[in-house]
Amino acid sequence: MMNSISLNIVSPCKDCQNRELHCHSTCEEYKHYKAAIEESREEKRTEREANSFIYETKNEIRKRYNRRRSCDKKVRFK
Repeated sequence: MMNSISLNIVSPCKDCQNRELHCHSTCEEYKHYKAAIEESREEKRTEREANSFIYETKNEIRKRYNRRRSCDKKVRFK
């Protein structure tokens, strides 16, 4: 599920009065922002993996069912 971080959140660097060259390594606000973004990405990746597993499993079941059905049809029409 989506975290409170979404794609339309603006980086704390936008319109920052203390912004200077290489300030990301020392800025606490940016560190919190970056951690929240990484957490959101990890949640999305985990959810994507779970959805992929479900899709692949359903697809495999459907293939097995169709193969079995096609074999049954061949046997019936001997």
